[in-house]
Amino acid sequence: MAQRQKARRRHRWPGSRKPARGSQLRARIEDGVTTHSIPAGHLRLKRVYEPAASEDGVRILVDRLWPRGLSKADAAIDHWIKEVAPSTELRQWFG
Repeated sequence: MAQRQKARRRHRWPGSRKPARGSQLRARIEDGVTTHSIPAGHLRLKRVYEPAASEDGVRILVDRLWPRGLSKADAAIDHWIKEVAPSTELRQWFG
């Protein structure tokens, strides 16, 4: 019975990953001095290959490598934060 409960718990969405209502995300961008607070509910994910839209706001690329076949001018990225992206080892392990 205990193993069954552990198995069930393992497949649940961990509550610690869900942002708390009204929580803020803080990010240090580029020079390490500028800090932006973004309400967690206002953060949207978008593929870098999708064209920029007027409602996008600040566009931040989180990846260690620049996307193939995309010029920096075409990407319309405001900030490129490599440091918080998955490590090279993790990317290679994932496939």
